Amino acid sequence: MSKSPREPGALRPITGIAIAGLGRCGTTAIMSMLDAGGCPVLGTAPDYESGEYEHQRHAPGLAYKLLDPHNVRGLLASPAPPVVLWLARSYPEQARSTVRFQALALGVRQTRQQRRALPGLLKRQTREALAVLLQWSTVYRLTFEDLLADPVAAAAFLADLVERAGLGTLDQDRAVGAVHNRGPAARSVPYEAPWVAGGKR
Repeated sequence: MSKSPREPGALRPITGIAIAGLGRCGTTAIMSMLDAGGCPVLGTAPDYESGEYEHQRHAPGLAYKLLDPHNVRGLLASPAPPVVLWLARSYPEQARSTVRFQALALGVRQTRQQRRALPGLLKRQTREALAVLLQWSTVYRLTFEDLLADPVAAAAFLADLVERAGLGTLDQDRAVGAVHNRGPAARSVPYEAPWVAGGKR
């Protein structure tokens, strides 16, 4: 868990939190924690996305998902940039999860060459996304692996961000519960099961 060198005090007053990342990095898990902990969020479970708000540049007063920020038009021109939390994940694991998701949810099968190239592509896209985000706002970082290894520490980290963003107080116990309860029985699709703390992927 870390933040960029840019301190919040160097920015104009801000509200909102953008939960940013590439696909299959844990943004939905974080949104579930925030929602369970009482933070106002954009969208609803299970994915906190909608056609209208997907890839939003800013949602004042809310926590919201910002997927593939390097592809969002006009992002740097958005007023009052939010606090940004970047979700990182092991590139090989993220690539494997992406392949499984596309096969199970979308019926898309990648070739062996595509599967081998995917970790490198994710690494390049991460550099591109962070280059944009660091020009836009204060960027904090949390890894998917840290979230699963220590959800209590992750919840404390999120509570600090929620307070910094002016979104109230996060109920950390409820936020942690959202991680531990994300098992196969609580989800409608099997590929969400790896989000269980301590579960196998």
